[in-house]
Amino acid sequence: MKDIFGTKNEILLGINPCIYGLNYHDPSVVVFINGEVVFGIEEERCNRIKGSKGMFPSSAIKQSLIHCNLTWDDIDAIVIGYDPALWMDRLNLEILDIIQKCKNDTDINSICGSRLIDSIINTNIIDRYSFFRCQDNVRKLIIQKCSAPETIEVLFCEHHLAHIASSYESSGFYNAVGVVVDGIGESAVTTLWQINNHRYKKILQLDYPNSLGYFYAVATRFLGFEPWRDEGKTMALAAYGKMNEDISDRLKDYLTINGDFYDVSNLIRNHSAGFLMMNEEEIIGVLESLLGFSAREKNAPITKKHMDFAWFVQNYLERSIISLINYAIRTTGISNVCTAGGVFMNCKMNMIVREKSNARNYFVQPLAGDTGIALGAGLYYTSKKGHGTLKTLDFGPQYSDSEIENAIKVSHVKPIIPTDLADTVAELIAAGKIVCWFEGRMEMGARALGSRSILANPQIPDMSDKINNLIKHREKWRPFACSILEEHCHSILEGYDSKKEYPFMIEAFRVRDEWIKRIPSVIHKADGTTRPQTVNEQTKPLYYSLIKRFYDKTGCPLILNTSFNDKGQPIIMTPEEAVDKR
Repeated sequence: MKDIFGTKNEILLGINPCIYGLNYHDPSVVVFINGEVVFGIEEERCNRIKGSKGMFPSSAIKQSLIHCNLTWDDIDAIVIGYDPALWMDRLNLEILDIIQKCKNDTDINSICGSRLIDSIINTNIIDRYSFFRCQDNVRKLIIQKCSAPETIEVLFCEHHLAHIASSYESSGFYNAVGVVVDGIGESAVTTLWQINNHRYKKILQLDYPNSLGYFYAVATRFLGFEPWRDEGKTMALAAYGKMNEDISDRLKDYLTINGDFYDVSNLIRNHSAGFLMMNEEEIIGVLESLLGFSAREKNAPITKKHMDFAWFVQNYLERSIISLINYAIRTTGISNVCTAGGVFMNCKMNMIVREKSNARNYFVQPLAGDTGIALGAGLYYTSKKGHGTLKTLDFGPQYSDSEIENAIKVSHVKPIIPTDLADTVAELIAAGKIVCWFEGRMEMGARALGSRSILANPQIPDMSDKINNLIKHREKWRPFACSILEEHCHSILEGYDSKKEYPFMIEAFRVRDEWIKRIPSVIHKADGTTRPQTVNEQTKPLYYSLIKRFYDKTGCPLILNTSFNDKGQPIIMTPEEAVDKR
């Protein structure tokens, strides 16, 4: 594609494939033109399947090409946040994992006998190795799934390198230490990086089975929630528990922090489900035996012991991450810290890190999970162009007035066209109405940021219960986030740095005592925190105007903001979905 001056633009397509071992969940696509993000979307928004595990982002690719008015002839390269060249590392770990399980057999001959051979055959290691040993095989697979020209270039980026590039290239830092913690990449589960002027040096790597992400996921399963999706429930529940010496003593040999580094290997090791995935049932059994009480069944009552276990899990995570970050700072002498990986979706942990670690400046890439891999791979390959601070996640599709009007017409909803939209909606929210807000380009990520949001008055004490019960169908104890005028943050949020911006709901804050009772529906009832989206007039002018009008009417400079979807569903994308959710 050429611009108006006839100059050729460089156009890259970042993809998180989620097939054939090239990652598994949160398939996504990001379009880059000359190093700038011009479009981004998750597959789940298109196919309406939450997480879209094991699905190639075919629909997301189609949407990206349509909305950017591109054809495959315009695309210079496809970039993938996974490196087939590192598959040998994973292969070696898989074989070691199988040997370790065979060692548990009383027949020592089984270690190098038929049982080992059968295990290797059953996990298709040889077939997968044969496929990945030739990078051209992977290239052809991607091209085939994309229906792209055979001549298109396919570039690969190490999974954790894509993660940290997504953060560093969005942070505005020149020098930084990078921390990536997730379930697993090719073989790595934690990496530390020293970054100087877009040059990346890995200074530490921890491999499977020492995975904090796996541990937190299986703990989430133990608590009766869905792993890889409901970790936020574990985080929210933790505040209702407290330190329990008995739980801590029972787990001390399995979950340790030795010096600077956590170690959960004793819990994960020997409980593989193949492909370096964990056998959740086996680990649940181990935890039940160690703890002396049963895992919670889905929808069963939550006991005090389960709350205390959630507290332990969250506390262990926070201490582990702080130790890692302080080690990285001490080792490099750099106190600008940027982070990514699914573990950093934990906004309460991010608050504790901000408060207690030695980081002078702390940046969490808001697409910290594997959705951000498509972003990071592209940012890495365009890093020489330089990137500024990430200001928005509004990268998705936008719909014209005529498209919105047609959706309303078909739905038979009677429209009202106010002369001052922001003022009218502010009046409705002030009066206690719940408003569905659909504006501009859809945001990427797990959090609604004022583009596809459900909004309400945070001053009404039972508003959170009302939305949880009638609209979101969530647990009563789960808190809601808020959107707050940037210029009022310092008077409401403890420890708020007015020189920084927090526009992505990725870090929690403690709320000043005088405000806790004034905004009860956006306060975590157990710990007095909130998860804010700071809003300024430059980035989101209409949304800012709405909150400003609400403030003028009520004296409250923030509103309750939750995602425009129901429990277990992706955030809505289209006008048709918006009116269908009325």
